[in-house]
Amino acid sequence: MARAARRDGPSPRRLGILLTSVFVILLLTLGGAVATAQTTGSTAPNVPLPPGDPIRGKELFTGVLRFENGGPPCQACHSIGGIGALGGGQLGPDLTPLGAAVGQNPQAVSVIADILSPPNFGGRPTMQAVWTPHPLTPQEKADVIAFLEQAALAARPTGVLLILLAIAAVGTVLFWVIAALIWRKRLIEVRRPLYEQAYATWVRRS
Repeated sequence: MARAARRDGPSPRRLGILLTSVFVILLLTLGGAVATAQTTGSTAPNVPLPPGDPIRGKELFTGVLRFENGGPPCQACHSIGGIGALGGGQLGPDLTPLGAAVGQNPQAVSVIADILSPPNFGGRPTMQAVWTPHPLTPQEKADVIAFLEQAALAARPTGVLLILLAIAAVGTVLFWVIAALIWRKRLIEVRRPLYEQAYATWVRRS
């Protein structure tokens, strides 16, 4: 009778294995659902951009015009051909090749738009940290991209190096002129006591 009773129900060991298997399956199912949701949520929708204004894009890039949500000017971190003699920031890469790609391949527009779009920002952590609190509007994206394409076609002036050398030369001359005016009596005041001391010693010996 005891053996018959044991055969009627599953053993505790089998029951534990069954419950463990069900628990693992539930965890895997929930984990897959969460991962799918995160992947879906991290992909920005491919929304067509409006026509861009390169002039307004330049003003946004250089900081003449502020972004609607308060983001910093692109020039603070990036440079591009034709932007001033001293260029832009060095934290990010030069955007000249990226802007040139827009003219060569229309699909580059969607790539740049993805870099400028939350929440993933093209997988660039620095962009995420800077622009997540200050997302660009679709019109601002279009304007910046239009400017990047136009600026990449404009070569930086050939006399940039001469301008930099002239600035350095003028700065050096101004430095020495100011130093000469400030310390013009320094050598005299130092040498006079030495001369007087040496002259007095010579007079006593003679």
